[in-house]
Amino acid sequence: MKPRASNPPNQQTLRTKFARPSCGQPVSAAGAGASRKRPPTTGVPVVRLRRVASDNRTRQAIPAGSQPVHQSSRTPVHEREARRSGHAPPRHGLFHRLCRPLAYLWALPNTLLGLALTVLALLSGGRSRLHQGVLETHGGIVRFLLRRCTPLPGGAAAITFGHCVLAVDRATLDWTRRHERVHVRQAERWGPLFIPAYLLASMWALLHRRHFYRDNAFEREAYGTAG
Repeated sequence: MKPRASNPPNQQTLRTKFARPSCGQPVSAAGAGASRKRPPTTGVPVVRLRRVASDNRTRQAIPAGSQPVHQSSRTPVHEREARRSGHAPPRHGLFHRLCRPLAYLWALPNTLLGLALTVLALLSGGRSRLHQGVLETHGGIVRFLLRRCTPLPGGAAAITFGHCVLAVDRATLDWTRRHERVHVRQAERWGPLFIPAYLLASMWALLHRRHFYRDNAFEREAYGTAG
């Protein structure tokens, strides 16, 4: 729908503007240029032809302004770019989907600890939501525990227990999401051994006169993958 003009031309002006010259009457350069102008569009979407990279046998008609898609996957370009940059969950095959319940079951002991803290957070005014198969919780008593009950100077911003991520606030959940997702995958690999293995990695770093957190093997993987 096109908005209506504020000062529409009257009928006499339209007749003068689009009047055709009589036979033998000279036409000015401005008039000649105006006569060669294309008529205004009628609102019908313009269709342009575009050659598909994966198939040189035909050309594909794509309406102007539409989002280009890949011929094979029919996935919008911005979604494919998001998956390459790590901001969108990758697509998995049928085998991976069938194994997902086993990953949740294997990490369940750690998840139960996170669920217990989630209940305490909700009872103390916190908030929780499910995001891409992970329960994210912030606020409430979790804020106090992360700031006062962790060995890190100044406290921790977020922590992961299985498929539960706890953070001080909503903004911190968004900021640390990629980092904490690496810990979720680690919990899926190690299962109930994840917390003991994490503590042993910190002790190993201390025995070699390194930092118990920055030089922890699990944290190095998380920072190396997601920052």
